Amino acid sequence: MAKKKIMHSVEWHDKGYWEHGKNRYRLEVLPINKLWASVPIAKVHNGVQFYDKLYEDIKKNGLINPLLTVTATYRELMIQKAIWKDRILPLPFKTRGENWQDLNKSIYVVWGGSNRVVVAKQLGYTHIECAMMLGFKHARSHQQVHRERWNGILYK
Repeated sequence: MAKKKIMHSVEWHDKGYWEHGKNRYRLEVLPINKLWASVPIAKVHNGVQFYDKLYEDIKKNGLINPLLTVTATYRELMIQKAIWKDRILPLPFKTRGENWQDLNKSIYVVWGGSNRVVVAKQLGYTHIECAMMLGFKHARSHQQVHRERWNGILYK
């Protein structure tokens, strides 16, 4: 059995939470193989070389911000797929069939940091620190906060 290798958030791990404004979100270390990264790898993001720069930054400096993660049911994720269509990856489960009860199963969804979780996996990590969001809209509202530090480097 492979040894557990955890990628902690450099700036937030010791606090035990990630915060923005007056809001605090508990941090949880989750197995990478239990996370669903919702968007594909972005080699280029809005005309800027992205993934390779991100990979090198994390390799050199570690994970700065935890992943924005939502615990969602399959049903909730199907709603997000209907909203975002091809902007998110195909769902990691069958959406039709006999087992309609499966719609109540839960899954950890990365709604901010899909590329970071791929980098962590490529660097040999088995677990990663996640900020547990209250829902999809909530997580989306915090994506820009995570990006601010890298404006002009990874983002336009």
